[in-house]
Amino acid sequence: MLGAADLEASMVYEMKTNSATPAEREAFIRKRMDEFFADKNFRTPALGAREAYQPGPLDRATWNELQQQPQSIRFQYLVGKEDVRRVAWSPLKQQVVHLPGFGG
Repeated sequence: MLGAADLEASMVYEMKTNSATPAEREAFIRKRMDEFFADKNFRTPALGAREAYQPGPLDRATWNELQQQPQSIRFQYLVGKEDVRRVAWSPLKQQVVHLPGFGG
């Protein structure tokens, strides 16, 4: 679940003044919502061959499975200003898994 604050935080990078009006904030949030499932947010394969395993919540077997499937798909989205989250469907686990990300 993403709140309005998560959706509008990156607005600071586009602002021309020190503050935004309620209408500007609403327009920005609507734009983010409209672009959320844009093609640019999907990547195939979910994990590139050169990406090294990063210990964390994703176990090595699932990492290897995703990395070895060229048809696997990753979806990434921005939370806040710079926190890019990445998820992919894992046939091994039969669920969506969080991939190690990058950002703030």
